[in-house]
Amino acid sequence: TVNVGDSIGLNLIDTLCNQENINFSFTPTGGRWSGPGITDSLSGRLEAGRAMANQWNNYRYRINGCEKMISVFITKPDAGPDTSLCLGAPVLDLPIRGRWSGPGVYDPLTNRFDINSLSAGSHFFRISFKNCRDSFKLQIHDVKLDSSQPRLFCPANDTIDLLTLLNPSEGPGIFSGNGVSYPDSIWKFLPLLAGPGKHPIFYEAFGCKDSSEIEVEVPISFAPYKFCDRSPPTLLSVIPPGGEWSGNGFLDETAGLFDPELSGIGIHPVSYTSPAGCRAQAWVEVEAWEQVRISGIDPQYCFKNQDIPVILNPPGGEFFVNGLPSAPVINPAKLGSGVWELYYTHGEGNCASSEKTFVKILPPISKRSSSENDSICIGQRTTISIDATGGQ
Repeated sequence: TVNVGDSIGLNLIDTLCNQENINFSFTPTGGRWSGPGITDSLSGRLEAGRAMANQWNNYRYRINGCEKMISVFITKPDAGPDTSLCLGAPVLDLPIRGRWSGPGVYDPLTNRFDINSLSAGSHFFRISFKNCRDSFKLQIHDVKLDSSQPRLFCPANDTIDLLTLLNPSEGPGIFSGNGVSYPDSIWKFLPLLAGPGKHPIFYEAFGCKDSSEIEVEVPISFAPYKFCDRSPPTLLSVIPPGGEWSGNGFLDETAGLFDPELSGIGIHPVSYTSPAGCRAQAWVEVEAWEQVRISGIDPQYCFKNQDIPVILNPPGGEFFVNGLPSAPVINPAKLGSGVWELYYTHGEGNCASSEKTFVKILPPISKRSSSENDSICIGQRTTISIDATGGQ
């Protein structure tokens, strides 16, 4: 028995890259080849890219009713899809093991690249097998916010365009944080919504994050400003400090040094512009120093039940009798005999003025009468004596 199939000679090929094209070697010639990727059945032309990748493919050669088969594994390396990481990511994990090349330092034990030193941008990594290769792109994103713009705002009903203010390096992305809004598909920051204070604002794009801080100033708050024309130059207190003053009477508008002597007597409007550019108006009152005067009373009074008004100039101060607050009226009978101190003060600080005087209240007069007879007839005489004490 003659087995003709045993006389067919084929070169043995175990593995091919899918990018390879070969011609099978065989004897005797004149037969036909069949199988995935055979493009010329007479010459045995195989284009591996047309075969089934990453699996065994069977190829048959038939001649004169005889055939012989060989199996070839068609390899197609798959580097995986393109991916992205954030700047500063330490390593790039690879999808499969193989012969890899690319920027950075490859560690075959962990099958990863050390990419800590790579810059932002596109980087390509390749896996190779024989003449086959495949690659993927790594996009390193440097997502950061611009920190050069001023970020202090008034607590007003304004809106700030976050893209313009923070100018993200990459996008599109998403903002988040207190006071952030997205009306009409535009990222906005609303100071009035956020309220006074420092607010962290976060930005995320391509899985990478950066943050910045926006500060909303506290509302301007003034203290009461009231001075005497004798007062020395004074720094006006205000919240928040650090702004600029304007108006009449300032020796130093940046420091807020106000001189009452320079402004003169009266009520003066002044303006303050805060560090954030907020503006508000206040009033500074400068009053004239005036010596107080107590009048309308005598230095001495009899002991009588009578209200005696005390004239006080200028009005509006505080009146005391023997150190006790009192209405500007004295009543000798109610005060009682003795010497009483009347004290009047008006104004505060450098405009304070006071005066005191003393009033003497005499003791009440008492009497004792006596007569030689308790009764007399018409035409008779008697002696009546009266002893009086008190008074003066």
